[in-house]
Amino acid sequence: MVDEHGERAGLPLQSQEFMSEGPLFVGGLNDRMWETAHSLELVSVPGKSIRGLSLKGCLQALEANLEKRALRDALVSRDVSAGCTSEGLRGTDPPVAGEDVLPPQPSPSTAAPNASSPLKNRSGRFLVLNKLEVQEGGRALLGQRHIEVGVDFMYLGINYSQILFNIQEMPMHGFLQIDVWPAQEMEQTFTLSDLRRGKVWYVHDGSEEPTDCFTFRVSSNSKKVVLSQLQDLVAHVFNIVVLPVNDPPYLRLPEGHLLLFENTKQRLTPGLMQVLDPDTDAQHLRFSVLNTFSSEAGFLESAKDPGKAISDFTDADLQDGNIFYVHRGHQNSRIVLRATDGELVSNTVVLRVMAVPWDFEVADRTGVVVPQGGTVLITGSNLSVKVNGGQHELDTRYDITHPPQFGQIQHLGSNGEWEPVRTFSQRSVDRGEIRYYSSFKELQQENVTDHFKFKVSIEGRVSKELLFPVTVEWLQLTLPKNIPLEISNINRKVLDSGHLQAAAGSVQVAERELFFKLLMPPKKGKLLLGDEVLKSGSMFSQKNVTDSMVSYKPQGRPWEHSQDSFSFSIVVKQVESKGHTFRINLEVDKTHITVTNTGLYVKEGEWTIITKSEFFVQTLDHRIFQYKVTKSPQHGELKLVSSSTSPGSESRATGFTDDDIVSERLIYAHDDSETRWDEFVILASATGLGQQGGVRSPDSEHVSTEIKVSISVELKNDEKPVRVVDKIFHVVRDSQRLLTLADLCYHDPDVDFDDGQLLYTRHGIPNGDLVKATDPTQKLYQFRQEDLREGRVLFKHNGPDSARFLLFVTDGVHYTSSLLEVSVSEAYIHIINNTGLLVHRGRDGFLTTANLSVTTNQDVRTDHEFEFHVVQPPKHGRLLVNNSAFHSFSQHDLKQGHVTYRYNGDGNSDIFNLTVTVKDTSLDVSVCVQVSSEDHQHYSPILHRESLTVEGKPVKLSRGKLQVAQESIDYVHNGSEEFDSLTILANSSELGKQSLPQTLFVTVESVNDEAPVVTANKVLQVWVNSVTEVTRGDLCAEDGDSSPQDLVYWVTPPSNGHLALRSIPGRSIQNFTQAQIDEGQLVFVHSGATSGGFSFQVTDGLNSAPRQIFSVTARALIISLEVNRGLSIFPGSTKPLSSHDLRAVTNDDKAGNRTITFTVVRSPRLGRLLKMYPDSHTEDVSVFTQCLVSEGLILYQHLDLDTAWASEDSFTFTASSPPAELGPEDFRITISRETNESGRQNRLRANTGASVKEGDKVLIDQSKLDASNLLLQLPRPQRSSHEIWYQVTALPHHGTIMVGERNITTEKPYFSQQIVNAFGVTYLHDDSESLADNFTFAVWPNPKNQSTSKPEADFLEEVFTITITPVNDHPPALKTKGLRLTVLQGGRLVVGPEILKVEDIDSPPSEIQYVVIRPPNNGFLAMAHAPDDSAHHFTQADVNNAQVWFIQDGSPSSGVFYFSVTDGEHRPLYKLFHLDVTPISITLVNLTDLLLPQGQTTVPITNTHLSAVTNGGSPQITYRIAQPLQSGHLLIENQVVSSFRQEDLDSGRLSYHMTNLTASEDQLRFSLFTTECNLTEQTLGIRVQPLLWVGSNLKVTNRVAHRLRREDLDATELANRSKSDPTFEVIQPPIHGRLVRRAVDSPVAEEVTQFTQTDINQGQLVLEPQANLTGTHTLNDSFTFLLSADDVQPATGHLAFTIVPPDTLPLQIFTPHVPLVVTGETPVASVFSQKKLRASIIKQTENPGNLTQRKWQGTDFWGQLSGKEPNIDAKVSPTRVTWPYAATKVGVTLSGEAMQPEVSRHPLMVIIPLAAVFLLLLVTVVALCVWMLGRKEDRPNPLIQPKTNLKSPSPRFRAERSGAIPTVTVTPLIRSSGSPAPSMFQPQSYEQPAPLGAGHIEKCAPWEAWVNLDPDMAKLCRQTNPALKHNQYWV
Repeated sequence: MVDEHGERAGLPLQSQEFMSEGPLFVGGLNDRMWETAHSLELVSVPGKSIRGLSLKGCLQALEANLEKRALRDALVSRDVSAGCTSEGLRGTDPPVAGEDVLPPQPSPSTAAPNASSPLKNRSGRFLVLNKLEVQEGGRALLGQRHIEVGVDFMYLGINYSQILFNIQEMPMHGFLQIDVWPAQEMEQTFTLSDLRRGKVWYVHDGSEEPTDCFTFRVSSNSKKVVLSQLQDLVAHVFNIVVLPVNDPPYLRLPEGHLLLFENTKQRLTPGLMQVLDPDTDAQHLRFSVLNTFSSEAGFLESAKDPGKAISDFTDADLQDGNIFYVHRGHQNSRIVLRATDGELVSNTVVLRVMAVPWDFEVADRTGVVVPQGGTVLITGSNLSVKVNGGQHELDTRYDITHPPQFGQIQHLGSNGEWEPVRTFSQRSVDRGEIRYYSSFKELQQENVTDHFKFKVSIEGRVSKELLFPVTVEWLQLTLPKNIPLEISNINRKVLDSGHLQAAAGSVQVAERELFFKLLMPPKKGKLLLGDEVLKSGSMFSQKNVTDSMVSYKPQGRPWEHSQDSFSFSIVVKQVESKGHTFRINLEVDKTHITVTNTGLYVKEGEWTIITKSEFFVQTLDHRIFQYKVTKSPQHGELKLVSSSTSPGSESRATGFTDDDIVSERLIYAHDDSETRWDEFVILASATGLGQQGGVRSPDSEHVSTEIKVSISVELKNDEKPVRVVDKIFHVVRDSQRLLTLADLCYHDPDVDFDDGQLLYTRHGIPNGDLVKATDPTQKLYQFRQEDLREGRVLFKHNGPDSARFLLFVTDGVHYTSSLLEVSVSEAYIHIINNTGLLVHRGRDGFLTTANLSVTTNQDVRTDHEFEFHVVQPPKHGRLLVNNSAFHSFSQHDLKQGHVTYRYNGDGNSDIFNLTVTVKDTSLDVSVCVQVSSEDHQHYSPILHRESLTVEGKPVKLSRGKLQVAQESIDYVHNGSEEFDSLTILANSSELGKQSLPQTLFVTVESVNDEAPVVTANKVLQVWVNSVTEVTRGDLCAEDGDSSPQDLVYWVTPPSNGHLALRSIPGRSIQNFTQAQIDEGQLVFVHSGATSGGFSFQVTDGLNSAPRQIFSVTARALIISLEVNRGLSIFPGSTKPLSSHDLRAVTNDDKAGNRTITFTVVRSPRLGRLLKMYPDSHTEDVSVFTQCLVSEGLILYQHLDLDTAWASEDSFTFTASSPPAELGPEDFRITISRETNESGRQNRLRANTGASVKEGDKVLIDQSKLDASNLLLQLPRPQRSSHEIWYQVTALPHHGTIMVGERNITTEKPYFSQQIVNAFGVTYLHDDSESLADNFTFAVWPNPKNQSTSKPEADFLEEVFTITITPVNDHPPALKTKGLRLTVLQGGRLVVGPEILKVEDIDSPPSEIQYVVIRPPNNGFLAMAHAPDDSAHHFTQADVNNAQVWFIQDGSPSSGVFYFSVTDGEHRPLYKLFHLDVTPISITLVNLTDLLLPQGQTTVPITNTHLSAVTNGGSPQITYRIAQPLQSGHLLIENQVVSSFRQEDLDSGRLSYHMTNLTASEDQLRFSLFTTECNLTEQTLGIRVQPLLWVGSNLKVTNRVAHRLRREDLDATELANRSKSDPTFEVIQPPIHGRLVRRAVDSPVAEEVTQFTQTDINQGQLVLEPQANLTGTHTLNDSFTFLLSADDVQPATGHLAFTIVPPDTLPLQIFTPHVPLVVTGETPVASVFSQKKLRASIIKQTENPGNLTQRKWQGTDFWGQLSGKEPNIDAKVSPTRVTWPYAATKVGVTLSGEAMQPEVSRHPLMVIIPLAAVFLLLLVTVVALCVWMLGRKEDRPNPLIQPKTNLKSPSPRFRAERSGAIPTVTVTPLIRSSGSPAPSMFQPQSYEQPAPLGAGHIEKCAPWEAWVNLDPDMAKLCRQTNPALKHNQYWV
């Protein structure tokens, strides 16, 4: 199966026999074969951008030599697993492929041998491999427990040295060697003898890899017959686990020094300093600065707290770029650094800091081009600064000194909006956040350029003022086509591009962006965009015109040829042209019929005359019409009367003429029906020309039209109420019941009357009362019908069982009366109907009140009180309520259709029984169900179905509209304006048939029956003698059924002005429409009084609103001059006026749109006033506005250059804002050379600066430098006797000034203006890379007869600037060291400037060109905008902007590419770039054995046991079981799985369940997969953890038997849980000793391989160490056992112990730190005197610091358990006896090092007490042995004693016994009688100390061991508790 498709193919053997010379290779391709396979265009071969080179698929049915082959026959396999699946690794239990796939066979290392093989291990395996653990950088012994050979070779006669282990693949992170002491050599072979003798060592190389392994084969060089396992030479893999060690960090400086500019700061990067520590993350690696920073050199700072010096920081801060070095003062300094990981420190390095002087220049100032109204980004290629001729990271700011004239410089803010700025940074330019916005909205007549001036500031240094040019592509809005529109005989005509077309000149503007703005709409028609009417200010585009979406529609028919027009302007990007006019020619059709049809209005039952103003037909040629009634009115008649004053002599009219209408002989008479409207249709035909005559047209012979005339009928209240519900009212005797519409109901036929307002008045009731339902104590004598509907009327019975009472009903005009009969009985339930149910086979039947309904005479308020209970359910179906099975429902459910009968398909009929319950009354009902076949359904067809047209009145549904029974049906409309419908079906219960449902639609025809409502009538405030617009907010009326065009205002003449249209404000009007107000066409022209107004009335043609008054108030407008400060200007310059100089205001509070105009009545004498236009050109101006002054567009230009040093000018003006005016005012102008103007750097006549090429010279002449205007400061007579002299006070930095051949120096700095005028001054550049230079000079008028000398005062000092144009004279230089990048296999990486950077101080990055000479051989270079195409050319700017990518093709090999780089002027630079590839891999970061607690069967597997990560792009890692588990299986949510994912481990969903309770371990062999790579042959060990207490730090004395206690091994908890005696089976005995069983009182010992917990409890298990400790102090040993019990799985455990040498002295030496311990075998008494012993004890107990807290076992003196529960306390202190400190010295330290005791000066002081002790010991031993034998017989031992929490002292504190040295028993004082007697070795708890001096002592010694207590010793016992300090005891 290849590429998910099955393929079957044979080898192309043809006629030749295929002979394989070696193993057959099936699978993936290596790098060399990939090229060949790729040329064949195989689908399975991946492309260069795809990761991996393997063929993905499945191989089945492999045969070789007619034999089936499978995966087990493969010599080498990789990433191949058994079983073919189509879903990959997704399923939890993927299916195994067909029978051709053979199951995998176990490897030789685990295969079971045949019956004859001499295997000796229990597992039956030839080899058992256990992982070796070694510390990182250390060595470990490889022993038999790691490689266990399960064959007894001695039995086979083979020496261990003949079994060879041949290393096939050496460890990758270490090596093997035989013995450690010789020179380190990597061994290839070792023997089994070396392994058994402990000579094979693994040495780790110190790398950080967590694992290692090596592959070996086992063979034999014996000539004897060997096993098959030694002949097959199967390779085995031995795994090594490396335990990590914290290595110290290593600090290095790749660049060696830090180079930065003076007095700046620079970011420290990982490329500058690196710390290497794979054991610690960057957050916990810290740098420390060891030297103290000098205040004159600089300091380190953090970006989080700038300005504050720091002395340490983390590696994470360094990598995040938060660390800066701030330079101050000296150029050379150093930083001493060291790193630490919290525990270890690194080496110390010194970072040299070198600061270099710097200067900057603006490298790029190219300018930008922008269309008018558009925007353009200012990028680094347009504007950038270089420092010392190169790129830099200094903070560069641009300060705009003169903003652009026709636009704005904007910055993109953080909120995403562009805002104007006056300053910005280079960083904002590089990020594309600075743009120029062309905001000038007016048209330019000629092309003018824009610019802005700026200064550059870097670190406090400021450049001279520079200019940035902006070329604006100005819009030239023209109208190539403006052809009038011709309209005749049509109602609407399209305005297309053939009539109207605009253009923008040379600027390309899309049609959708070219707009027309409607300034004044057409008057005789409407301009439409689609169906939308365009108004003043509306916009439409050229695209709309081209798409024929704009049209003109005439309003009415003109009576003569006329012309209409609309004015518009062209708008492009907020730039608006002047106004244009488009004309429409309207041609008249004289034969067109004009119809007047306003409709008729008549009252119900009355008549009305049809006049000419209501109905008439006419044409332009005055034809006579004859009218024929084609459809008569339905609710009235048309009649002709002989005289308009005598309607009685009328006749029915079927036709009439114009004369009948003009003579008012035509009338309409209503038939008095309850209808709101009527209509008739007339056919009007022309019969000839009128008296005006005319020329008959041949096309006008047949002129006719059909007209529908609508009639509105005003209804009258002329109908009496009619009773529609007339039946007996039933009520329970002596009870009450609501009176509702179901019992009593009237209807008023007047359709405009609400039946709910019918008023009932009742008279005396013989058998009860009507009361309020909410308050039964209040009687009702009158109520409305809506009270009946709302359930507010309650009848209470009291009296006879039957009676009647009188009711009067009125609608307010008409009255009627009737009787209501009341019948009283007992409570009952009656069935109203029970028609049964007809159900069609295969369908559900709905049971509703049409089938079953009941009634009652009880007081029932809701239908929920009618309860139906199913007594007998149907046999052939089910009853469902809301689609759910219920056994009860209510009458409400029946009405809502919630009850369903669901037929189950059996039988033709069914029945079910119900019980109806209302309160305490019930009734049984049976409902029959009839089932009909689908093929025999009969529907009663509805014969007629028509739509009804009604509004607010009843309509009879007759047989013509709907074929129904003889009874008529009325539809009553509610008067709304909405559409209505109803669904009807016919049902025949007798025939069991019903019709299909049909919908009857009701069309509601609107009637103009609503009067207009005035919604706004505010007082209009105007200015005196002004023209003011009347807006919708001032005056507005609305009508629900009339449009604004139909609402007409009729007004009286206003008292203080007149109303007019905006287009003709001088013509008064008396009526107008609401539409004209909405469109802003109505204005009020004030004149006369300040208060007044007019009255008005609004009508829609039929209805009118009440007359109202509209008030108008006026006030005078006053203009005043708020600011007139004048202007100060430098001679010969031009300066704009601003609102700070001149500002006029009015008293208008809403003056935002008010224009104030200044008129110059006297012009200035020494200059002129100018107006600046958007294209920057100026013109003389004498009239201007305040707005132009505020915008700075009005300028004053000084022209008289020969004026004195200071002079004055002025002009006179008037101000006006109609209707206000202001008289003449003077504006004064001060002209002085002392004036300080923004941006002016000199006061000389000329100081323009100069430009020069790099290394060239320039002549400074009078046009560039002229100070002759300084003579104007002098009086006119003195000017001729003085001349101008210059003194250079600061020489240029990058050049020389020369006068002729003489250089200007500090000693000779003078030259005169005369020299400048005659010869000039020369500046010579020094050919440096500077971009600017300057020199400073002082200038003054010097008397001609005096020597040249700068005066102390009265001189000017200015700077002459020089701009240097750079020359490309430097080749590009490569700045990147080590051209190399590392990329993930199959990934992509940006080639940035940190990887590849070439600089040229003469060329920008965009001019540095790269050419790829030889492309990469493992991928390709691409540009960001075309990632699939190889790139062979790019620039340094592309690299800097992250536009160059390297895309790796997926191959694992590294590569290179060869390139050249040049600036276009110098020779190219050729370099080789290396491309390293990091392969995709999976790494196991955690592989920890899983421990299953003994006695449990399930344990979760989490990421603490198993966890993997991958560096590939596919994060999902899947684990798949390679071999089935032997003793259990894996579960996910109780489902057995064979594969799982990493997220299952992370979430803890995966668990292991052991099924074989005879096994103690298991192994999970698995492989890991992603879609990109895999990792195979991994194993997770699973071990059963014994339920066992194992003591730690057990130390035993060499060659001294040690009896194992429960403190060493305790399986009590396992015994209690399994209710058995746990068994220990020794599977690995101790190497240096043996285990024996020996009774306590028996010297006989036997070596054991199995023992029980009872043996340990009884002290019968003894450890006999026998070690050779020559040359060493201690020796570690252990024995391994298999712990088993009933009903639990076995578990492997081991007990480790340390063998120490015995004491070399026969004297036990006591120290304060070594307790004197009494064993349970030989209790003795102390031979010391009580006084001396007590003194020594008191001395020691007073120093608690020398006492060590230990837990002691709660046993009695003879080693038996006390049998009482211990006090559980974590802090207990044993009582110990110590020798006085002065008399002792440490003999053996804790580490086992021997120390010599001090020799006593009096040997007899030691010998005599020892002799006494020895004699006393012999007597005591004999006595106690006799007593113990007797006690042992009396007290039987339990099977297993419970373990307490108290432990005996650690073995390292246990003193060794000697037969010649007595031991001392330490006995704590007993507690009071209230407390339990403690054990001899159980100390008192800290938390519950015994009260001092309290309680009575029952007996002195509660234990029975001291039966022969000496009476003298008993005297020492106290009768009360002694007062002791904390942790002190009496002994």
